[in-house]
Amino acid sequence: MTGQDTGPGDPARWVWIAATLAGMQVGLATVLSRPLLAPLGPLSLAFWRYAIGVLVMVPLAWRAWHALAECWRWRDAFPVAAIGIGQFAVLLALYNYGLQTVPAAQATLLFATMPVLSLLFGALVGQERFTWAKALALVLSLAGVAVTLEGGPGPIGIGRGQAALLASAVVGGLCSVLYRPYVRRYPALPLGVIAMSCTVAALAAVTGVDEITRARVLDVNQWLALTVIGVSSGVAYFLWLWALRRRDASQVTIFVGLSPITAALLGVVWLGEPLTFRVILGACLVIGALAWVGRSR
Repeated sequence: MTGQDTGPGDPARWVWIAATLAGMQVGLATVLSRPLLAPLGPLSLAFWRYAIGVLVMVPLAWRAWHALAECWRWRDAFPVAAIGIGQFAVLLALYNYGLQTVPAAQATLLFATMPVLSLLFGALVGQERFTWAKALALVLSLAGVAVTLEGGPGPIGIGRGQAALLASAVVGGLCSVLYRPYVRRYPALPLGVIAMSCTVAALAAVTGVDEITRARVLDVNQWLALTVIGVSSGVAYFLWLWALRRRDASQVTIFVGLSPITAALLGVVWLGEPLTFRVILGACLVIGALAWVGRSR
C-alpha cells in the first residue's frame, strides 16, 4: 500500500475486504452446491444461481445506470457479453461438472490455481508486471491451500472431474484479465448486471425448460441453500468487479485461495469435522500471502 493508504477509511483496505469476501464466497457456494447437483444437474444449478444473482444486483445497480449510459460504447457490448458468459456459464458449468465427482474442499484447491493463471495471462498481454513479490505471495497461497487439504478424503488424480475443475480455473484466470479494461471504464454494478444477464440467457438456451423446471422437486431447505448461493454470488461478483477495477487481476484473484480454507472450516462448523493442525497452518500461510499482497504496491 502507499503511504497515504493507512487510515481507517483508506481505499486499499476496502479493496482487500471486498476481495476477501468474494474469495470466501467461492468456498461457501461450493459447500452448499454439492448437495444440489443431484436434483438439479450442473447447468440447471448454474442457471438458478445466476438468475437469483441478477435479481439481487438489478435494484442495487438502479442508480448507476445513468452513469453507465453516459460513457457506454456499443462496440464493447459483444466483448462484455462474451467474457461474462465465459466467466459464469462456461466456468460454472465446468466447475459443477467437476464437483459431481470431486470432494468440495479438493475442488476448491484445484480452482485456487486461478491466481497463478491470472498472473501469467496478465504478464503475457502486458497488463501487469511479473514480480518476485507477487510470485512469492502466490506460492505461499498455494502452499497454504495444499497443506490444508493434504490427507483429505478422496485422492486428487487427473480424471475428467479434475480436468474440468482445472479448465474452469483457466477460464476464470483469463476472464479476470480480459475484464479489467471494462471494469475500469464502466461502473461495476450495471456492468455486472449486463454480464450476468447475458449468462442467464445463454444458460437458459442451453439448459432447456425441462432441466430448469427440475427445481420444483427441491424442498424448503434446498431452496434456502440455493437462495443463499444466488444472493451471495450476486453480491460477491459486484465486490470482485469493484476490487478488480482498483488492483491487478493477480492481486484480486489470489483471494480465491481463501475458498478451500473456508470450505474446510465450514466442514468443521456444519459437519462436525475436527479442526486439524493442517487447517490452522494452511490458514496462516494463506493469510500471510494475502497480507504480503496487501502491503505491496
